[in-house]
Amino acid sequence: LGVGSEESIHVPVILKYGPMYDQIITQISCGEQHSLALSSAGQIFSWGRNYYGRLGHGDSNNRPVPTQIRSLYSVDVRWVSAGVAYSCCVCREGKVYTWGNGGHGQLGHNSTQNVSLPTIVDGLSNEIVTTVSAAYGHTLCVTAGGEVFSWGSGHGLLGLSSTVPHHIPQRVVLLSSVEVRVVSAGYD
Repeated sequence: LGVGSEESIHVPVILKYGPMYDQIITQISCGEQHSLALSSAGQIFSWGRNYYGRLGHGDSNNRPVPTQIRSLYSVDVRWVSAGVAYSCCVCREGKVYTWGNGGHGQLGHNSTQNVSLPTIVDGLSNEIVTTVSAAYGHTLCVTAGGEVFSWGSGHGLLGLSSTVPHHIPQRVVLLSSVEVRVVSAGYD
């Protein structure tokens, strides 16, 4: 919850301390046992359980309060998405970063390895991405031109007319005749 303990709280609580206290928060995304917050200054804060490195601090330590992701300190982040056990963000230049559990190829690094620090998705280097959505085992993103890319576990979730998993981003050709602005990936 970001309040410094693991106790359940049944009413809304304002975070009155920590590095996020004096920030204007423009977006919050909640995964399974972790959360991300994006400030108006383009900084990301993460907290919760750090299984698979999904908090992005390069370690496996849980964070009971929002903690700024230092490796993205000089990156102007514009969008965040917390999946079940991994996280994503998009920076001002349109690059996508992913980190955490890569077990289904959902990080887009042509691997199923876990990554504990935000890492650029090279398969989108020629695209300007505006939004990204993390799920359980697959990821979706939208480019400035309204195209959709998907990657991760198959199971028919990627919109690629196949059940084959893809560990690098693939253009969803079936949506090429429409201009998409935002996507939302579900659990599975």
